[in-house]
Amino acid sequence: MLLWLHEAGLLGKHALYGYLTFRMVFAAVAGFLLCAGLTWLLMRLLRSAKMFERHNYEDFEHIKPLVEKGLATPAAEKPRTVVSMGGIAITLSVLLSAGFFADLRNPLVLAGLLLMVLCAALGFADDWQKLKHPRSHGMSEASKILIGILAAAAVLGLLYRMNGVSDDFQTVWLPIFKNTAIHLGGFYFVLFAAVLFVTSNSVNITDGVDGLAAGLVAVAALALAVVCYVVGRTDFSAYLYITHVPGAGELAVLLASCSGAALGFLWHNAAPASIYMGDTGSLPLGAVLGYAGLVSKQEVLMLIVCGIFLIEFASSLIQRVSYKLTGKRYFPIAPVHHTLERAGWPKNHIVVRAYIIGIFLALIALGTLKIR
Repeated sequence: MLLWLHEAGLLGKHALYGYLTFRMVFAAVAGFLLCAGLTWLLMRLLRSAKMFERHNYEDFEHIKPLVEKGLATPAAEKPRTVVSMGGIAITLSVLLSAGFFADLRNPLVLAGLLLMVLCAALGFADDWQKLKHPRSHGMSEASKILIGILAAAAVLGLLYRMNGVSDDFQTVWLPIFKNTAIHLGGFYFVLFAAVLFVTSNSVNITDGVDGLAAGLVAVAALALAVVCYVVGRTDFSAYLYITHVPGAGELAVLLASCSGAALGFLWHNAAPASIYMGDTGSLPLGAVLGYAGLVSKQEVLMLIVCGIFLIEFASSLIQRVSYKLTGKRYFPIAPVHHTLERAGWPKNHIVVRAYIIGIFLALIALGTLKIR
């Protein structure tokens, strides 16, 4: 909207409003302020409605023998009630911030916003079922996977309709090596849906310690915003020998909004958390990270940036597969942040060290842009 007002001459003759970097910075600031305020308001509403997410920190049966032998620490926290579905505030903040500062005529932005809305709706339905039926685990996994595939199809269909189908879009470019790519053709949809599934659920799995997921999302979104800004410029792309993606710069505004909103939510989610983001927040945030890597044609860089999330996802997947195949658990408890917690790591150490690793992974990913 800001760009439209500028082009219509309603903001005077200042060229500043049209600069992409200006809109990125203020999208992040707006996302932070909006999310901090909306989260505070949402907490009051949810508390008045007594919509709490109850956590029981009693040890699982298979962990109790490990605790008795001194191989794992006992559950440190007492049961507590905290409001959830903070993702409502996150999603609204991103929609408002990106809607004002990004160019809504850009197909990449529109598809990204559509993806966030669809994933937030899926997460809300799952969170709502958990709140209404505390003993349930929410929606069935099959239902969530099916809806996720339909959401990916809707987003990819919108991109194809507005941008058309091109060989470059259906190609995965590898970093470091010049002109090295894998063309997938029609199979690109499989990769598209798989990446969105993994990244959205990775953030969801990581959201198990106060402040962990929100802070890491802020770092990852900011790093991917820089990537999108670079690939969206012809001069930078040519200099770095990377694929130029027209319009990708506007996606950097959306990612800056996500980064700011994640920090605004972290204001209330830092330990001890006053609110959880729930699936309503983790699914859309994770999905937009994967989406950014896909449409910017920097899929491998996105995997590096999201390294902590993928480690969490892998540990949970290994645990489930191991138990189903052998009847034994590979870890005492999964995902890995709970493994470290039961190994005696204080929670604040887990969170801060994850932030440090996340920052270094982001720097490594950005550094590979220059290596060709």
